[in-house]
Amino acid sequence: MTGVQTCALPICSNPLDIIYADYERIVFASDVESMHLESGAEYALEMAFPIESNVIKTRRMVLTCFVEGMYQNDEKTFTAAVCKYTSLKEEDARFLYEKTTNKIFY
Repeated sequence: MTGVQTCALPICSNPLDIIYADYERIVFASDVESMHLESGAEYALEMAFPIESNVIKTRRMVLTCFVEGMYQNDEKTFTAAVCKYTSLKEEDARFLYEKTTNKIFY
């Protein structure tokens, strides 16, 4: 390991809202008291997407993300955490690209 501590996202009991996601980043948001993420920390993340298929019903991805920045509203009641994916398999990046842009990955 390179000195970066990776933790599972501690949001099972009080989930954060996802307000944006693409093939490079994901943005979580919540009120200040419920925000469990810390700037500069790296977290493990599992994402699941429903798929219309006869064989597979859900696409699951396990990856890590790094909190690039934390932002608050002027009243300091709402917080957003911008996270960049740090370990994303190529096939998962392709899937996210096509899912979020409606374009074919080349």
